[in-house]
Amino acid sequence: MVKTFLKGEDMKAKKYWLLATIMAVVITLSSCDSDSPEEAAKVEQKHKIIEEVQKLCSQYNAVTDWKQHIDKKGFGEHTYTIEVEDALIRTDGRPILFYGSIHDVVRKPDKYLVYFGSGWGTLLRNPFFGVFGCDIHFVLDCTPSQVEQIMRHPASGFDDYAVIAQISEVEKIRFELSSGESGEKVHVETSDVFMVKGKCLDLLLVADEPKDLQKE
Repeated sequence: MVKTFLKGEDMKAKKYWLLATIMAVVITLSSCDSDSPEEAAKVEQKHKIIEEVQKLCSQYNAVTDWKQHIDKKGFGEHTYTIEVEDALIRTDGRPILFYGSIHDVVRKPDKYLVYFGSGWGTLLRNPFFGVFGCDIHFVLDCTPSQVEQIMRHPASGFDDYAVIAQISEVEKIRFELSSGESGEKVHVETSDVFMVKGKCLDLLLVADEPKDLQKE
């Protein structure tokens, strides 16, 4: 009996459940008292964050609309590697801006690798891309000072990081199928999950609370 490590139908069911959860959260958040001092402070903080992210993008001349080039697929259509490459690895050499939560930090002999993926905050910014679009994971070379910033102010809950990244490589993840207990490899199933590698140029914690109030 052929078994697969990742079943397409399970992924679709999880994505629909995730979209329903996100919409429920959005409705809950929108029902809060927007006139309260706490809500006013959060709105002010969000405006401040938007300005800081815009400054980062201007400083590095970063591309912010790259998702528009790969989110126009119809239901059941695959995203191709060359499409993601064209969106992320620019012929003009410009870096990109993306939002993500940190899944892991790895120390190498000559560098640090930081793994970024979609968090709740990222999905709330663009729920339809996160649910129906391709799934992109970033693995970036980071400096010791960037890693120190991450360790001091980890993103949690609905917080995430705005990241300016220079992308150098795109790879689509493929899942091998095995036959019974023998483990014989049958063929490779292609998913719409991408592993993207590059260098982190700068990053900024995006949080409702100011950074100096985050736990260290």
